[in-house]
Amino acid sequence: MMLWALGISLLALLASGTALAQPLILITNDDGYESPDLRALATALNDQADVMIVAPQGNRSGSATSLGNLRAEAAWSEFAFDGADVSYWIDATPSVATHWGIVRAEQHYGRKPDLVISGINAGMNDGQSHHYSGTVGAARTARLYGISALAVSLDRAEGRDLEGAAEWVAAFVARLPEDGETLFLNINMPATDLDAHSPSMITQPADLRLEIYDQRMAPLTVETELRSGVARWNYRDVGEAADGSDVAAINAGLISITPLTVEYFDSTQSDRIPQ
Repeated sequence: MMLWALGISLLALLASGTALAQPLILITNDDGYESPDLRALATALNDQADVMIVAPQGNRSGSATSLGNLRAEAAWSEFAFDGADVSYWIDATPSVATHWGIVRAEQHYGRKPDLVISGINAGMNDGQSHHYSGTVGAARTARLYGISALAVSLDRAEGRDLEGAAEWVAAFVARLPEDGETLFLNINMPATDLDAHSPSMITQPADLRLEIYDQRMAPLTVETELRSGVARWNYRDVGEAADGSDVAAINAGLISITPLTVEYFDSTQSDRIPQ
């Protein structure tokens, strides 16, 4: 049995003779329910937990915690997959998939998930990209429910080891502490051989920011006013990756584990606000 809290008393269950329930893990992502990365993760966890998949119908990368167009309805369907106990897709963002998945878990199992894992994402969510990531947004949504959540991403570069990454996550989940406290972790994994014992490092987000630039349809001159164009963006490293950052850890071939928070209140600004 896993070492993390199940919200029930082990001693009480033993005394009553009640059968122990397996922990319940909800898996989602932002790449869509057909993602082989999501399915590899579910398969790796299925022996040690009740696994439920609720994932977007298609790719919703970059959704953060968006609810979409607020139409307040979305089509959903169960789909067949042997690597999970029950699996659904929903035509919605990763955040909505998580919201709905938690409710669906209560309907199906009579309880909320013990853990939500968003991933495995195809591509990194390191640096400041965690603010925009649908993978991290789904995990953040679960944390808002008071549920421990992991966002897991694997570099899509040549040499990525999906099976080893899923094996590492399963072993990591089994080591999570049973202390009643919730966790919200952003995990990024390098494209290298991985297994249950691959080394990791606790990190902080690197200064990796979104760069936006303009690709003009025509040269801008004094005589030509720019009225249209194509906006493009990409992520770039701003300076060197600092020691202790997620990017530095990945560059060193280590798995990066970054603790995040959902607290947005900043009391340090209070004395500077005019009234």
